[in-house]
Amino acid sequence: MKNFSVSSLIVLLVLLLLGTTNATTLTFDDVAGTLDPQPVSLRTAVPDGYGGFNWTGTWSDVLQKVTFVSKTYADENGFSSAGITGKWAAYIPSNFVSVPIYATNGVLFNFKSATFASFVDIAWNTISITGYRNGDLIYSGDLTAYPNEATTFQPEDPWTNIDAIVMKPNQAHVTMDQFTFSRNIAPVPEPATILLLASGLLGIGACARKGRKN
Repeated sequence: MKNFSVSSLIVLLVLLLLGTTNATTLTFDDVAGTLDPQPVSLRTAVPDGYGGFNWTGTWSDVLQKVTFVSKTYADENGFSSAGITGKWAAYIPSNFVSVPIYATNGVLFNFKSATFASFVDIAWNTISITGYRNGDLIYSGDLTAYPNEATTFQPEDPWTNIDAIVMKPNQAHVTMDQFTFSRNIAPVPEPATILLLASGLLGIGACARKGRKN
């Protein structure tokens, strides 16, 4: 019973140290609501706070923000809806412009994947994707998006503990959907906290050994 209690306490302390994460996939369907599926949606920015992110960046021109696009509008006007898995997706209208997505609550997140496609008939559209923490570049990658099929950007390992992700297409008109991430429920401990917990674990282990000898 004593060994079980000590082991349970050690597991609890480790969980408190590491925190837990829950995966979330943003489809943009739930936030689009009753938006008009016609071109006005292309001028409506994804609202800040959706999914815990700031989507509007610092640009004043809406053409340099992440906006909405509907499958209905794409299908009825001869555009590609390959990258729109539901009724709506995010839309990046401009090219050669860095479009940042910031965490709004200060909790670091882990980026897992997102799906992209060219909205117009462009043979190829290279998108540079980078992950930052406190303004420092931590991760980078790129993919080629096509108009007739969705391409998923999924790093071999998730981009962990970042607070911003930046996308920069070399051509205009890109759709993004299925933005999947997880968020650290517990903040990353300070070094002093880690040292304190480590000392506690060592003390528990010493007491357990002493108890077994007695």
